[in-house]
Amino acid sequence: MSIDDLGRAAATDVRRKATQEIDPTRMLKQLRRKQRNRSVATAVAVVGVVAAGTILVANGALPGHHQSGNTASRPSPSPTISGPCHNALVTCLGGNKYLVALTVPVTVTLPANFQGAFAQSGNASGVFEDYRTDNANAGITVMENATPVKYDASWSQDPTAGNTAASIATWLSKRPFLSHTSLTRTIVGGRAAWRVSGDLKPGAALPAEKNGTGPVAPTFTDTPYNTAGYRPGLTGQYTLLDVPGAGVTVIWSWSNTNQGLISNQAYIDGLSFG
Repeated sequence: MSIDDLGRAAATDVRRKATQEIDPTRMLKQLRRKQRNRSVATAVAVVGVVAAGTILVANGALPGHHQSGNTASRPSPSPTISGPCHNALVTCLGGNKYLVALTVPVTVTLPANFQGAFAQSGNASGVFEDYRTDNANAGITVMENATPVKYDASWSQDPTAGNTAASIATWLSKRPFLSHTSLTRTIVGGRAAWRVSGDLKPGAALPAEKNGTGPVAPTFTDTPYNTAGYRPGLTGQYTLLDVPGAGVTVIWSWSNTNQGLISNQAYIDGLSFG
């Protein structure tokens, strides 16, 4: 066999093997399979992106976007002052309004110059007080079922005061340790009320001991832990009203200056009962 014959035979053998190894039908099936795999991978990637975007939206975390409306994953914004909302006895109503769970609930519209402390001690169900932000010696005490007391050290009830807001306000305006008193009819939270102002007489006896502050001329109590009275350096003004379920309720406005009492008035004007 010549070299030419060997070359032709080798070429024929190569073509035969190529035809056997490269099956057009099988190759077409492989190409279609690869195309499907790429499509599935693309779809999975798209679904992943959409899912990630959905999670980001649900959590308000998409860059350049802010959450609007309510979602189950995030609580509503708290009111301006959020601290009291952690107190089980205080419900935040929004708009600087708070519901304090006394025996008869009290709604407070909090002025800007008050802390929103709603401090309670002793018989917490019937008393709370709040403090000014601009004067450490001024504040408001709200006392339900207040008991007018004798002018001695006992903190015991004075039966001569009567048992209505009007009679007790008259009694208070005539206390022997006060001078320059005034008795004014007013309205608090839509209810009739009486406001009593007066100055502690110079040299007046201070027979009662008020826990934490020293001797005072006593006015009201509801328990041994919650008491009110006059002492040097602290002027007071009392607003009294009848609240069904809470007896005679006393709002005690106190300050180290008369101007401080004036600045307390917005707090009293923002109270309602029941």
